[in-house]
Amino acid sequence: MTFAGTVLSKGKLLQGGIIASVLLATGIMLGFEQHHESDTPCVVLEGHRHWIHHVAFAPSGTILASVGGSTEQEGEVRLWDVATGRARAALTGHAGAVYAVAFSPDGAVLVTAGEDGTIRLWDVASGRLRMTLQGQRERVSWLCFSPDASTLASAGPDWQVRLWDPVTGRERAAIRGFGPIAFSPDSRRLTFLVEDARWVCIWDVSAGRETARLHEAGGPISSLAYSPDGQTLALAHEEQAVSLWNVVARRVRRTVQVPSGAVNAVAFSPDGNVLATAVQDGTVQLWNVATGERTAALRGHAGAVETVAFAPDGRTLASGSYDKTVRLWGMPAER
Repeated sequence: MTFAGTVLSKGKLLQGGIIASVLLATGIMLGFEQHHESDTPCVVLEGHRHWIHHVAFAPSGTILASVGGSTEQEGEVRLWDVATGRARAALTGHAGAVYAVAFSPDGAVLVTAGEDGTIRLWDVASGRLRMTLQGQRERVSWLCFSPDASTLASAGPDWQVRLWDPVTGRERAAIRGFGPIAFSPDSRRLTFLVEDARWVCIWDVSAGRETARLHEAGGPISSLAYSPDGQTLALAHEEQAVSLWNVVARRVRRTVQVPSGAVNAVAFSPDGNVLATAVQDGTVQLWNVATGERTAALRGHAGAVETVAFAPDGRTLASGSYDKTVRLWGMPAER
């Protein structure tokens, strides 16, 4: 079954040997069988010419943004209609690859950044460029909005984490550190890397100072994410593992081993029960946060998976890969 620019791919889900059905965001009811080593039904979004570096859902869950590109050509920013799988818009202007994308909490603004060192704010409804922020001396690899919409943070290899006013475009602060970066759900803390990429700094945004520093002994950190309740910080590192830290106690609660490859990105489900990992071997692996057990391995990408994101309702997981495709995976109603 195909849509415009969309391929429906049927496979199987690793877990339990039961028959399940899932309603994808496309509105189509699919049946799939769960086995120990196989794929799961997904919708494939095609159109990118180069690697996909990052994906993000709009707060409404109706739009997905994907970004990519190469260093030599114009960057790619695409918006997709999640319900139909159709491309809504292609936003042009970046010179070179686009590495990061984020929606404002109200969904009205899309922010992109990449190789050209610029941060671009787009009007989602019209696709028009609202503002261009400049200040990073090198490429911008990471972006995130504070959940209260008051601050936009960016980071790149220039050892500067910058805080911006997203309304005026004014730079508020530059902090020594680098990405990945993430705000806590209450917007009070910004988390980023320092020193040799094995140390995580937790920064009090309003006070403008460091409040804690965590040391990840497992290896350089490739991705980090807060659980929805802000109590757990997931740190993925290059030694094929993810450490789940108790933020308050400042200790590791559990370490999840990912034997099949390095973890490029992590994301919590909206209910906080599932951790998704984007793995170098081309799989998306799902983990039970409470037990640390792997519950699914989603197969289908033909290259390393670089990025993962849950839809706000938790029923769809998006992944982007070096194979130039985005996949929308249906999540079981109960996990």
